[in-house]
Amino acid sequence: LDLGVRKAVETLGRSDGFLGNADVRIPLPTGLKKVETTLRGARQDKLADDFVTSMNRAAEQAVPEAGAVLADSVKQMTLEDAPKILSSTNN
Repeated sequence: LDLGVRKAVETLGRSDGFLGNADVRIPLPTGLKKVETTLRGARQDKLADDFVTSMNRAAEQAVPEAGAVLADSVKQMTLEDAPKILSSTNN
């Protein structure tokens, strides 16, 4: 788990970690699709694109902090915690 956290931070917590990776890129939220259609219809593509870029850049900046929290949690886990996590219905 620790190695996975480090790899995720290394991959996602950098410029284009989200934005440059189609598998994890954060799209415009569904609730804003109508706004996007209106913007693009008014030839304001840059506004829509800039918003998507800003969301992804924010995620890239947040990853190292979130990774540190997750890494601390992993270090505190015990062997007894693993089966509880795997069998839990709490997502």
